Amino acid sequence: MGKLKNAVLDLEISNETLKDFKISVMNKINFKRESINMEFEDNEMHYGESAVEAYSTMFEFPALLVVEVLSELGYSKDTLTIKTREEYSGPHLLGSYMYYEVDEVWDFIEGLEGKDFLITVLLISSSNSDWQSITSITQLIIKELYNYKIKINHRNPTVFIAMSFGNKMQNARETIVRVIKEYGYEAVLIDMKEHNNQIVPEIFNEIENSSFVVGDLTEQKRGVYLEVGYAMAKDKQVILTVKKEDFNENHFDVSQINTIIWDAEIELERRLRSRIKAMHLQNF
Repeated sequence: MGKLKNAVLDLEISNETLKDFKISVMNKINFKRESINMEFEDNEMHYGESAVEAYSTMFEFPALLVVEVLSELGYSKDTLTIKTREEYSGPHLLGSYMYYEVDEVWDFIEGLEGKDFLITVLLISSSNSDWQSITSITQLIIKELYNYKIKINHRNPTVFIAMSFGNKMQNARETIVRVIKEYGYEAVLIDMKEHNNQIVPEIFNEIENSSFVVGDLTEQKRGVYLEVGYAMAKDKQVILTVKKEDFNENHFDVSQINTIIWDAEIELERRLRSRIKAMHLQNF
């Protein structure tokens, strides 16, 4: 059972409040769905196939988020119909991604009752997803949680970041944190000049509790190697990154480890996002 589910089950809240909360949320969501459908039909009438393409992501729900919801509620990912869409640039295939149809997902959610419904909307509101199908709805849910004074003490799954905290690495640091948050994780960084007996146990505890670890070896900091090595010893998934100019300076052989070698932050962002996405799909 996930931490969020435990937090909701421990929440003292009346069935009447849960019922009123669900009615209010679904009324607003269904109004949004109807507005989007009407807008799409009007644009399709005037612009044809180009409107279909422009609105496609409005009718898609991110697969990873739906799988997380289903798993938290004890359902199989096959409870709803997962689909695949290919992306092209002209005649060239760029890649593909998986999704669930928005209408099927919301119909399923509307059938949930009580705390199961609350768990679901909390997961959606904390997803940090930038998919068009849920961004405005996320803000709606957050507002309704505030209106009904529903507060949950819950921490998102964490990712520990081991890297140099030098000034030259500030942009890389912000890039890594941003990508991690996009996937619904909380980034954990512990700034320090050197390890000592007080801080090391805290670091090890954060690594043990993390979903996975990102270790950037740029600037060859001893503390980073210690943290990466500890994560590997604990069988944590570790994504290694290093700036191209530092790659040959590594203190241990990473030739057998699939390391992201980056030259600019935009490359780091693209490749890190791709690696996390691939890691998630392996766990489907």
